[in-house]
Amino acid sequence: MSGPKPVALGYTCGPDRAEVQRQVATITAYAATEGLTLADLLHDESDACTISQLAQAARQHDAARVILPAGVRLTDARVGLERDLAEHHATCVVLTTDDDDLATSVALALIGSRPTEATS
Repeated sequence: MSGPKPVALGYTCGPDRAEVQRQVATITAYAATEGLTLADLLHDESDACTISQLAQAARQHDAARVILPAGVRLTDARVGLERDLAEHHATCVVLTTDDDDLATSVALALIGSRPTEATS
């Protein structure tokens, strides 16, 4: 018998409903493929969420992974996000939503899920 699935937190961004639906579909499919329980999908209509807000939400859900769509502002701050998430033993993955190829999205996310070493 296996234990509970690791928990993930998804993040969607933007006012365009069709784009948000693509983001949700990609995040949901990735979580299912990776055997993750998707605890919540945070939607940020104006792309104004901060690293600390997202890290706090991950802590509240006890998320092992935070899933971001490519192209949102927080992907540019990924090193800082990874640093904050590491305190909680969580990681961040960035998924492409440019195409419908889930295998490509998952492969890119796995490459991106390797721990990032911050330099000072």
